[in-house]
Amino acid sequence: MKILDGMPISGQPPAGPKAPGADKPGGPTFGEVLKETVDASAKTDGQTRTASVTPSTAVKPATLQPAVSAADGRSIDRIERFLDVMDDYRCKLGDPQCSLKQIQPLMERVTEEKEKMQLLLKALPDGQPLKDVLNRALVTASTEAWKFNRGDYI
Repeated sequence: MKILDGMPISGQPPAGPKAPGADKPGGPTFGEVLKETVDASAKTDGQTRTASVTPSTAVKPATLQPAVSAADGRSIDRIERFLDVMDDYRCKLGDPQCSLKQIQPLMERVTEEKEKMQLLLKALPDGQPLKDVLNRALVTASTEAWKFNRGDYI
């Protein structure tokens, strides 16, 4: 780096013309504005308001409700295991090193799980999103079993 005679050494900006009006205060200071604002918000119609809060009225006790009932939790776990089996099947089917003979036991497991899940589908109430997810998974499992047994993947 080349050092010139006119460069400041201490890191201070070079002395030059100041901005116009920099010497004059341009209005009230921050402290004055803050004080006026606090005073104005504390007074309403010439009266100073104070508020008192008691702990009993300030915070209401929260009632916790479980997001999922125990029966729904078991259903979700069963559906999740079924989806895991379907995902294992998908991974094996996409693996070019895996033969159909190696995939056959997994397809049998998908079929067994599908039959168990059909009973769960009947037990779930209508309009529940979990029922829709399970229904779609069962349709996919049925379609894949049909394609696999028909020989579409040979």
